[in-house]
Amino acid sequence: MCDIFLFNSLLNAIDFNKTKLLLIGDNAQLPSIGAGNVIYDLIKSGCVPINSLNTVFRIDNGGILTAATKARSSTPFLKASHSPQIIGNDESYIFIPSSESDTLQKLKTLYKKLLRCGYLPKDILILSAYNKDNLGTNIINNLIQPIANKNCEQRNKCITLNFKGNKPRFYEGDLVIQTRNNYKAKTAYTHLQDCQNTVFIPNGEIGIIKSIEGSIMVIDFDENTVAYNRLDLNHINLAYSISIHKSQGGCAKVVLLVTPKSHTFMLNSNLLYVAITRAYQKVFNF
Repeated sequence: MCDIFLFNSLLNAIDFNKTKLLLIGDNAQLPSIGAGNVIYDLIKSGCVPINSLNTVFRIDNGGILTAATKARSSTPFLKASHSPQIIGNDESYIFIPSSESDTLQKLKTLYKKLLRCGYLPKDILILSAYNKDNLGTNIINNLIQPIANKNCEQRNKCITLNFKGNKPRFYEGDLVIQTRNNYKAKTAYTHLQDCQNTVFIPNGEIGIIKSIEGSIMVIDFDENTVAYNRLDLNHINLAYSISIHKSQGGCAKVVLLVTPKSHTFMLNSNLLYVAITRAYQKVFNF
């Protein structure tokens, strides 16, 4: 995820008479948003020594590992069938055939079932290649939010924003994602007026809304709890469903992966590989 400009700054900062540089990466994952595909280009250049891990020892046991390895090498691993398919001895990858018209209903039903089985919303990550579109993250978030967060019934205590036609409502207890680096997020203490220190909240960080007081929202991002005003909230969105691009670097117990035919243009092997490997217990692929 390092672009050529950041990598150039890194190289310029290193004294190679005193320091060796060791790069560890996966060229099958998504390249940086900025210019360049650093790891892939270095590997293909032939200018630097490369050691690659190519042998997968437990592919027959793990469904997630099997599906990810096949996706990585662009090898078909699903049968032409209208029946659900389970892959791996651990049954960790489940493909559920769906038409675009019934995917949302199946997604909703499965999400409710996972909650009844004891999973928390933070344990479940719904991934889609698009934010817009009928099966994009915006529509999925609006569908899942009232299921995942009972505080949605408290209409008098929420904050509504307008993101170019998407108007998410935020309630206490909602999962949210930082959509742009915030280098000066104000930390929240016992009282909102005590917000003095600042911390860095990176793009893609997921947190939980702890409280809403007027136009101030307090969000717990694991190691940091911050107080956001309306300006800060321009870079916050619901995180029950996020794009596959945003998920790179993250993980969840269960991934619900939406891959309709209408998303074919985006669904290359890199994107599928990243999506499948975000889960460490189960992947349900619609």
